[in-house]
Amino acid sequence: MDSGKKRFDPRSIDEKAILDIVARKGTIRPDSPATSASPKPEDTVEEIAGSSEAPVFTTGEIDAYRASFLNTVRTKSRKSLHIDAGLHRRISSLVWAVGRGEVTVAGFVNQVLAHHFEENGGLINAVLEKYYQSLKS
Repeated sequence: MDSGKKRFDPRSIDEKAILDIVARKGTIRPDSPATSASPKPEDTVEEIAGSSEAPVFTTGEIDAYRASFLNTVRTKSRKSLHIDAGLHRRISSLVWAVGRGEVTVAGFVNQVLAHHFEENGGLINAVLEKYYQSLKS
């Protein structure tokens, strides 16, 4: 008697991460002094976790991160991948809180890995070349 809805184990949800996200709602404040009457979204910063030592990110940086990593990505072929359970829990919390069912753990991981290979392509090629050269010796 399946209702067609996807079931999930409530123990897999990182409640602390979700509560932290909800607690941060409304903590956006102007970046510059009160010289600007109506700050633009990219001129605002969000205080993370309420700590004075925590990093502060602009709304533009947050939006850019969401656009880069938290969007729907469809792939034609897939392979399974096993990742650490703690990392899976953190990613699940993030995509659940931000993606509202539109983003998947696999989509997020694909985007992060694609970014990693794009940013580190030259170094990765050098590592591979060094390995291949060692086989020739």
